[in-house]
Amino acid sequence: MKKKILVIGATGLIGKVVVKQLETDGYDVVVMSRNRAKTKEIFSNDYEIIEADVLNPVSIKHSFTGIYGVFISLPERSVPDAIQNIIRFCKESKVQHLVYTSGCTVREENAWHSMIKGHFEGEKALVESGIPYTIFKLTMVMDMIPRYANNGKPFILGKQIHSWSWIHSSDIAKMASKAFSIEGAKNKKLTIWGNEKSTIAEAVEQYNRANNLSEKPVKPKPYWMANLLALFIGEKLKYAISIFKYFENHPEEGNPQETYSVLGKPEMTLKRFFQNN
Repeated sequence: MKKKILVIGATGLIGKVVVKQLETDGYDVVVMSRNRAKTKEIFSNDYEIIEADVLNPVSIKHSFTGIYGVFISLPERSVPDAIQNIIRFCKESKVQHLVYTSGCTVREENAWHSMIKGHFEGEKALVESGIPYTIFKLTMVMDMIPRYANNGKPFILGKQIHSWSWIHSSDIAKMASKAFSIEGAKNKKLTIWGNEKSTIAEAVEQYNRANNLSEKPVKPKPYWMANLLALFIGEKLKYAISIFKYFENHPEEGNPQETYSVLGKPEMTLKRFFQNN
């Protein structure tokens, strides 16, 4: 009998790739989404869709029946409340494995930033839940580079001097799928890096050249300019500013060698990614 995996956050950059990889690897996949219509646009009628909101206990109460494992990829701001609801009903339904995407710099000392705080609380709750877990502590995700590139008008703030070992969603998906199939992945926090390091600006420059968007060097915008724009654009830009400031002061952390031994090495390169995007 196929293992049934519930994917929470299935319409996100990582989640939608995980859904397809799980199906390829022979799992029975169930997708949870707040918006059935949007989910059908992405996946057609290929999967069972549960329309539910992880922040609403009543709506998700019966979503975990018959589920072997749950893949969770959620915005950090919704994690603290959502994870408690998820754990509660996973326990009731005797779910056997949770795989959760977090960040490689998520630890208590960095939890002063709301982006880190949400994932830190999520990690802590999973570890204390008693349900077998695998926590993916991700570096920068390659799929974000086109957003930073912004159609040839790069949106990067501050002095982003640190190099990141960019990981692609396809490699994350393969690792997630394998994690659900082996005992060796349970109750572990695994650092996940890609094969190549570059700064955000360097990655965007390569992307721009590969897609004939620009040959010019990328110059990050100063914070004072972004702060002025935030007066008109509002909280969304203010939060983006705080995230860039965090990245500026916190390089990637961890060691991916245990991940490689348990789940295998990543395959996607920046060059291949740029050619396909």
